Amino acid sequence: MNDDMPAEEFAGFINSVFNCYASVMDPKAAIYVFHPSSYQREFENAMNAAGIVVRSQCIWSKNAASFGWSQYHEWTGIEPILLVRAEAA
Repeated sequence: MNDDMPAEEFAGFINSVFNCYASVMDPKAAIYVFHPSSYQREFENAMNAAGIVVRSQCIWSKNAASFGWSQYHEWTGIEPILLVRAEAA
């Protein structure tokens, strides 16, 4: 599980993920990235390194319990979502 990864290993993991996305994304494609707000900077750094940029952010305010174990689900009831595209788009 990636929940207990050391910071350096996690950075390598999400860098690999976004490099993979960038290699298969159509230049006009957009993706939604759900992430914990406490790691937003790490996610944005990995996306930017892969040539993917944030175009917009929205917050999903949940009005019901979610199926997940993450603390940000249980305690805040909100989840940040980034709308991202390839840098050249």
